[in-house]
Amino acid sequence: MLKNYQFNFELRHLRYFCVLAETLHFHQAAKHLHISQPSLSRQIQDLEAAMGVPLFNRTNRQVTLTDAGQAFYQDLQQLLDQLDASLRRTQRAARGEWGEIALTFTEVGIATALPAILRTFKRQFPHVDIKLTERPTAEQLEALLSGQVDCAFLHPVGKMPDEIEIRTIWRDTLGIVLPASHPLAERKEIRLADLKSEDFILFPRSLNSNLYDHIIAICQQAGFYPKIVAEVARRQNSVNLVAAEMGLTFLGSSLKHLCGTTTIFKPLAGVSPQLQLAYSWRKDNDSVILSQFLKVVQSTLEQINQT
Repeated sequence: MLKNYQFNFELRHLRYFCVLAETLHFHQAAKHLHISQPSLSRQIQDLEAAMGVPLFNRTNRQVTLTDAGQAFYQDLQQLLDQLDASLRRTQRAARGEWGEIALTFTEVGIATALPAILRTFKRQFPHVDIKLTERPTAEQLEALLSGQVDCAFLHPVGKMPDEIEIRTIWRDTLGIVLPASHPLAERKEIRLADLKSEDFILFPRSLNSNLYDHIIAICQQAGFYPKIVAEVARRQNSVNLVAAEMGLTFLGSSLKHLCGTTTIFKPLAGVSPQLQLAYSWRKDNDSVILSQFLKVVQSTLEQINQT
């Protein structure tokens, strides 16, 4: 806004001017505005005095715009359209219907619950821009705490920071992925002890240290330390390496569709590693958009659980 605003008129003067410019008839314009004709004449005179130029030519027979009035009317229409759009955006923002939300997710999140949530939210709030990034859980927590993102779909690791609110989506049991040609592929389920001589493909420990350590621990309980020949971040790439007969990998049952014709998913007998997916946000984040998003998450998950 200009620091030294020189024109002494209000928004109502501009509205009166536009109506008169459209009708070019004082009586009709006053009737449309629900004010008296003399009052309208005074308001237009005040506007002209404030601007220092005549906006209308007035005769007993007709009212026309001056060249200055015509130029002002053309610019004013665009200005009022922008003002109207700004007011509507402001009202939508107050309702959480306009603005931006930043989300982050893991590979498991985007492969399971998140697509349905995003689809529902985008349909209900089409004017909200969604910023999406894929990150490992540790980086998601850092992004949440620093305010870079509003909500994270992650795998809880140990004790979560006190500043974070967290809600579990589901817990998944890990099984084992074998080449389809593997001698154990015909079994209904597999014991970890049967895999002590196998090579393994795991994810880097930095992605989920708790789950990584848990896998190592249950293998040791089964009598061996897993021989890790490769560490791969993306689960699809791990499955592809299994297909190449480079080793075996652990995979959540919710992602067993990643196995094609050359690999096969098998449940593990006895104690199996657990993978938890949750969504999380900062407790002090009072964003209206985030509040609307969390409502969509809850309702979408309820629908998914009912099917």
